[in-house]
Amino acid sequence: VVSPVLAEACRLGEAEVLVLGIRPLGGEGMPLLLREVLDGLYARFGPDGRAPGGRVMSAGLDVGGVVDLIAVRVIDFGLLASHTTPAYAVAALRQFRDFAQLMKRTPDEASDGWWMPRESGAPTVLLCFRGEAMISRFSNFLSKEWKLPASTGGDILFTPTVLAARQAFGTFFSGLGPSAFEQSVPCDNLRSPLRFSLPSVGGVEGGNDFRISEANLFPQKLSNQLTVAMLLPPKLDAVLFRTLTACEQNEFTLVAAALSGRLGEPIAKTLFDQEVADGHMSSADWPAFHESVAQNAADHPEDNDFKCLWLVFARHQAIKRLAQLCGHGDPSLNQ
Repeated sequence: VVSPVLAEACRLGEAEVLVLGIRPLGGEGMPLLLREVLDGLYARFGPDGRAPGGRVMSAGLDVGGVVDLIAVRVIDFGLLASHTTPAYAVAALRQFRDFAQLMKRTPDEASDGWWMPRESGAPTVLLCFRGEAMISRFSNFLSKEWKLPASTGGDILFTPTVLAARQAFGTFFSGLGPSAFEQSVPCDNLRSPLRFSLPSVGGVEGGNDFRISEANLFPQKLSNQLTVAMLLPPKLDAVLFRTLTACEQNEFTLVAAALSGRLGEPIAKTLFDQEVADGHMSSADWPAFHESVAQNAADHPEDNDFKCLWLVFARHQAIKRLAQLCGHGDPSLNQ
């Protein structure tokens, strides 16, 4: 039984594991099918950030949304036919479901033995992916969007629950160490889930050495992460109400609040540089940004009433979720 903590972590935005299985095909069928499968998944879940239906999304609307391939297993179960396949491996493979089962057209038992080859020398391929809400996103993709004949024909199966994914991972992928695959986007990219993880979880900060382990992929405790929201005039009251309402709806806890005047130049420059790096502003915007928030009150006597409100919130995956709620830095793109 999947632990309540793990289920809660996934509900609150923890990246999920999904394991795909491709039925063993003989001859040249498997390499070609594998290429088609990877191309289709890359087009839908890769670094370009596409919404359902294929619409391209900006990074600000796809925060933490990229999906990474973290491991591959190729196993010829036909060679193991003379031996007894361990019961735990059979149990893990029986948890996989195909398109017809997802659509409730066939019973769960219909795919028993899907991993056994139809002819000698045909391997089964297992692909391990990681991404936020990965199981539900892939289920929607398989049931509504993916037009690959093999996907609707039952040659591609997947783990339909967190429990099934954990069982398959523990059976076929545990103990692999660092992933052999590069992350789909750099770790400082808005689309990367590692941007919002501690270095102890994501490896060396800014690197691509995410370690494949149950502790990293299936957390057993919630991390009460802190994040900060800064609210600026002139519509401070209205924005405050909307912010508190949205955060309450998304299960944030307000930890602290502080009122200040204009920003000191170091913090203003830090915030501005991040906005430029994320593509929400350009370097040419600095004079206007500096003028609006970073000047000393003494230089603007008429601005003595300038107030900036800082709010500190706590939640599992707090930084990523607040960034998702904020969306793109250009409000017009959030419509």
